[in-house]
Amino acid sequence: MIDEDRVRELAKILKRMNYKPITFDNPELFPEPDNFIYPNYVFFMVAIDHKTGFDVDFKYHGSDLLFYLARKSN
Repeated sequence: MIDEDRVRELAKILKRMNYKPITFDNPELFPEPDNFIYPNYVFFMVAIDHKTGFDVDFKYHGSDLLFYLARKSN
């Protein structure tokens, strides 16, 4: 059974955090959507994501950096 009060509480927390889920549509980070390559790419990249990063000012950090570097190596 869904506890609607808890769902509302979670919604308020997410709103305060200004949470924006990843859209997986940045061409610098992800291949064009299709029925095979795209889901497999995302699955395997997420499987190896270990908060990749380094101490340099760069436009991508964490998961985004991992996806960016993978796309650059194509």
